[in-house]
Amino acid sequence: MEMSFADIFAVLVKWRKFILITFLVFVAVAVIVALVLPVKYTSTATILPPEGQSGSDLGFLSMLTDLPVNLPSLPGMVTPADLYLAILRSRNVREAVIKRLDLMDYFHVSYMTDALQKLDNVTFFDKTEENIIVVQATERTPQFAQKIVQTFLEELDRVNRETRKTSAYHTREFLEKRLQEVEQQMRQAAQRIRDFQEKHKVINLEEQTKSAIEMAAQLQGQIALKEVQLHIAEKAMEPTHPEVRRLRYELEELRKQLDKIETGAGLSKDDYILPFSKVPDLGMQYVFLTKDLEVFKTVYKVLTQQYEQAKIQEKKDTPTLNILDQPSLPDKKSKPQRRLIVMVAALLSFVVSFLAVFFLEYLARLQRVDERKYNALVHSWAELRSDLRFWKRG
Repeated sequence: MEMSFADIFAVLVKWRKFILITFLVFVAVAVIVALVLPVKYTSTATILPPEGQSGSDLGFLSMLTDLPVNLPSLPGMVTPADLYLAILRSRNVREAVIKRLDLMDYFHVSYMTDALQKLDNVTFFDKTEENIIVVQATERTPQFAQKIVQTFLEELDRVNRETRKTSAYHTREFLEKRLQEVEQQMRQAAQRIRDFQEKHKVINLEEQTKSAIEMAAQLQGQIALKEVQLHIAEKAMEPTHPEVRRLRYELEELRKQLDKIETGAGLSKDDYILPFSKVPDLGMQYVFLTKDLEVFKTVYKVLTQQYEQAKIQEKKDTPTLNILDQPSLPDKKSKPQRRLIVMVAALLSFVVSFLAVFFLEYLARLQRVDERKYNALVHSWAELRSDLRFWKRG
């Protein structure tokens, strides 16, 4: 039974009072609900992403080298903003906020799990396209909403400081052990040179050999530093991480360069470097002894600098957050959105009334046109009502 536009218009005119009454009822209920719902306020704070750190917790590696630690495009890497969001959403931080603000009593719950769920319902964390972190809390009073946001920022700063201290502690501990080893090796190398000089006369080396010794010492120093970087990176990341592979590749290349100087392998005829293998026997022995001592001196100097930096980082207790906007004290409610509630109710009233009107018209027309189908429909409805009454009694 198709209906023309004129038929539809006639139906709407016929049932205009019903449609109007439905509209008024829905709107009235919506207004009452909007007025009864408690007013809530939203406090917002924004944080700039940290510099010189990465999602793999490589901030402490910046003490050792100019690592590209802020590369969110690499596989396995996350942005500092992602790391901050993960900390804010962690159970550690959320439980700390609940305990500090006594939210279990405020939410009238007896279990921490319920309090966490309640807190999640009133908080919001996200980042913008510029990786600026947004922290929001919605509560019944502006002051309490602001307090929740402020507490989250303080707990985020606490976790950052603890992580920084822990990373610096492990780095310092590793460097301290390595310094002791290098110092012992340096003493042994100096003693070997002294023993050699006592047994043999001092040998005057050619300028090319001296240059080779200096280059070898520099390469050994770079190798030692790269080994430290690789050791720390392997503890912080997976073996297949791009940063670990890069460090391994650079370490291998440095060792190849050192092998060229020591053995002459791969050097062209035009190279002015005099390999150690071509120095006369006694001179070659002295070259290696001197080279070892210079290497240990270079490594010791580098490790000492990094050791002092690690101690500074371990003692450092400065704020870790770059807050762009402090937690706001809202002066305008964010909920309920009364206008939106009324508009949705009005739209819903038209949908409900239109469906009801056209269904009633369909039944009336069906009774006139096809009474058999109409009776079957009425019978089915009666059976359904009977089943419903049976379920209620059961």
